[in-house]
Amino acid sequence: MKKIIALLLALAMCVSLCACGGREVSSPGSADEENAAETDDEASNEAGEISDPGTESTENTPVNDDAAEGENTGTVVDPANVEAPESTESTSNSAGMDISYAGGMSVKEESDGTTLVEYGSDRLYIRDVTGEYKPESTDAATFLYEYAYEKCVQMVVDTYGEITQFGGEYPITPSGNEIYGYGANMTCQSGVGVFASIKLVALEGGDGYAVMISVCHESNAGVFDNVEVE
Repeated sequence: MKKIIALLLALAMCVSLCACGGREVSSPGSADEENAAETDDEASNEAGEISDPGTESTENTPVNDDAAEGENTGTVVDPANVEAPESTESTSNSAGMDISYAGGMSVKEESDGTTLVEYGSDRLYIRDVTGEYKPESTDAATFLYEYAYEKCVQMVVDTYGEITQFGGEYPITPSGNEIYGYGANMTCQSGVGVFASIKLVALEGGDGYAVMISVCHESNAGVFDNVEVE
């Protein structure tokens, strides 16, 4: 009986040893390596989700094409680049000035003796200044600035609204009977681009003078270039 019990105990110990031999036991070092690998993967994934601030600001910043092209930013519009309609009509005002203008333009004389030429919403103001401009004692540029500047600004405001951006005035190369001229580009309410000009012209015979002030859409700069006063 004792032999049988001893044999059974021996068999049980053998089975236990076989079971332990089939189990995979990892070393403490390998467990640490696996944990380190998982930590590195998580760190790399988190780093991948954070973009470079410099790259993000470059790639995601919208580009204003209009600003890049210089539209409605005070860019000077050269009247010479706008083809003015040919003057085919003519009239005379109470001051004795002969005015030639294009078809499609309307001309009327105001009660104060000024003549207004209109082309859509574009306007040209003509005023006889023979008794006010003295070429022998008054500089043409100074006279124009002092005489017509405020009137020109008021015409712009009355026609297109308050001025929100002004690019500054610049001299215009005179042609024909023009003595001197200023031009200016500006932006008015609702983003309307406006071109304005002030010109001093000599009347026929050289003993008379007139001021011409025009305000028009920037795209129509120079639309009154063929209007002549003699």
